[in-house]
Amino acid sequence: MTTALLMIFSLLTFPTDERCPNERASEVDARIDEVNASERRCGLGIQIFGLSLSAFGPLCPTERIYYPAHQTCQGAAAMGSRCDFEKTMPIEYESCDCVTATLLGTGLALPDCECESRGILGELEDFATRSCPPLSN
Repeated sequence: MTTALLMIFSLLTFPTDERCPNERASEVDARIDEVNASERRCGLGIQIFGLSLSAFGPLCPTERIYYPAHQTCQGAAAMGSRCDFEKTMPIEYESCDCVTATLLGTGLALPDCECESRGILGELEDFATRSCPPLSN
């Protein structure tokens, strides 16, 4: 009985508004994921029984995936605010291959990793913090 009275008193004393959850958007940093980043090296090498061994060149992922910086709703408290959907943002990706870069005028060729854009892999949602409208009585 006492618990029920406390709940009723708290509802009367502290009015709530479903339109204002007192929440802000939280930042998520941009990141780049490299697929198979440590498994392939562009350089001088040999392949024996299916095992590739190479040295003296850069590591080369098979793909790079770019996630842009964005904001999400994670329940971070902010009085008088709400977290709302803002827009969608593209997740882009590249495919990468080992190439030979020739040093002009020297006759030397050096191994390198070259990546080429393959377009949009998908989308992610971006949110924003908005001020809540004043409560009307």
